[in-house]
Amino acid sequence: MDKLIYVSIIIVLIFYIIVLYKKYALLNKREIDNHKVNLEYQLKHELIEKTKDFDKQIYELNKQLLITERESYLKGRQEASEEFKNDFQVKVYAYKEEIRQKNNNLLSIGNKEFIEIGYKYQLFVKGIPALGESKIPIQTYKLSDFKLNDEAIMSLVSASVGDKADLAMGVIKIMGFKK
Repeated sequence: MDKLIYVSIIIVLIFYIIVLYKKYALLNKREIDNHKVNLEYQLKHELIEKTKDFDKQIYELNKQLLITERESYLKGRQEASEEFKNDFQVKVYAYKEEIRQKNNNLLSIGNKEFIEIGYKYQLFVKGIPALGESKIPIQTYKLSDFKLNDEAIMSLVSASVGDKADLAMGVIKIMGFKK
C-alpha cells in the first residue's frame, strides 16, 4: 500500500507539474502576445511621428524651393530689365533752332524770324543708332520776343518728356543739348 500511495503522490505531482507548466506556458504566451501588441503599437506610433516629421520637412523644402524659384525669377527679371535698359535707349536732346521764312504777301518785304524750341529723340540699340532722329517742337517764338535761356529750355523739355521717361523705366534718357 505504501507503494500505491507513493505512486499516487508521484502521479499527482507529475499531473500538478504538467498543469503548472501549461499554466506558465499560457502566461508566457499571453505576455509574449501582449509584448508583441505593445511593440506593434509603439512601432506604429513611431512610424506616424516619423511620417509627420518627414511631411514637415518636405513642406519646408517645398516652401524653400518656391522661395528660391521666386528669388531666381525676380533676379532674372531684374537682370533682363537692366540688360534691356543697357541695350535699348532712347536719347532725348533739347534743341533751339532759328527759322527764317520769306513773306509770301505781295506788300510785305523781308523775312519772318522765329525760334523753335523742342526736343529730338533717337533710338539706340547697344549704343548704335537704330532709327533716324525725330524732332518734336514744343513752342515757337518770334525772334524779337524770345527770352529763354538754355536752362529754361531744358526745363520745358524735361516737363514734356519727364512723365514718359518715368513710365519707360530708365530707357529714355534726357541728355541736354546736342552738340
